[in-house]
Amino acid sequence: MANTKQKPAVRKKTQNMKNAPAAALNPAVKVLFNVLMMAITFAFLLCLATWIILLLKPLYYLMVHTMNITESSGQTYEVCCRNYDAMVDYNLLWGPKILSFPDFVMSAGGAIHFREVKTIFVAMQITAIAALPFVVGGYVLSKKVREFFWLKGTIFLTAAVILFIGGAFAVNWEGAFVAFHRLMFDNDYWLFDSATDPVITILPDGVFLVLGIGILVLMAAGLLACGLLYRKNRRQYGLSPARK
Repeated sequence: MANTKQKPAVRKKTQNMKNAPAAALNPAVKVLFNVLMMAITFAFLLCLATWIILLLKPLYYLMVHTMNITESSGQTYEVCCRNYDAMVDYNLLWGPKILSFPDFVMSAGGAIHFREVKTIFVAMQITAIAALPFVVGGYVLSKKVREFFWLKGTIFLTAAVILFIGGAFAVNWEGAFVAFHRLMFDNDYWLFDSATDPVITILPDGVFLVLGIGILVLMAAGLLACGLLYRKNRRQYGLSPARK
């Protein structure tokens, strides 16, 4: 009988030892760790979502039909897709160094703008690649020290950005589009003239709106993944909601 009464206590002690962190972070290190992991994870989600949308050429192929781009541009479906492919390939990390459209001429200002856009896209792709080992390594470390607040912080940060940008899109898409370009570029080369840069005829504003929404949707999926991981680990290690 004595041994039977001790079993629950032994099981509880074993469970406590299992949930105990392998090491504890001091307060200053804990704050720094959470802030860095939150920033890196957010950057990873943003850059990865942008990269995926860039690679998702079939989305544009669909828009050519749904937005009647062939009619508005006067170009065939094949011409639209072929030149969009050339633009996307140019903006990839492994893409050509010089942009050449199969069917369109391009002005000097247009070439400068596309180079600037490529710089941004390549930087985001490099950021996604570089951030991945930090996100994975940080998550592994989090499980050792039982520190997952950065996941919760990433959820709120990502949600705030999605709501802000999504709200801007909904209230005034054209204004948001212009504001974005004025923020990212210190010139007006992004203001294309169809006479000198006819590629703009196959890229109506609606295309960029759909691509922007696609990025937000993928970021929301990343937010959901962070939420699931946060909840899973909190339950697994018996962390109370009050502490996290």
